[in-house]
Amino acid sequence: NSLKFDAYSPTYINSTSMATFYIRNSFSITDKGYVLSGDIFEGIISKGDIALIPKGDTQIELEVLGVEMVDKENRETEIGLLFALQAREHLKDLNLEGMKIQTRRS
Repeated sequence: NSLKFDAYSPTYINSTSMATFYIRNSFSITDKGYVLSGDIFEGIISKGDIALIPKGDTQIELEVLGVEMVDKENRETEIGLLFALQAREHLKDLNLEGMKIQTRRS
């Protein structure tokens, strides 16, 4: 078991294989992929993890290709989860902003 930070209290707890990510924005990067930017609410997200994104009665599973810092114009920094560019097609009908998603270890 690894350790993770619990957003509700300033203590470290035993890690599970799940994490929660709060989506603030989404965008494409030419020749690189599709990015969901936001904040890790709880847990640890790593390259190779699987994002579980609810869509109706099912969920879309997408592999995280990278985790990067995203600098915004107002000098705030968010976490960017990078996916294959084709992820945009799977997510185009969803209102992603404000959504909380889960990730799991692959």
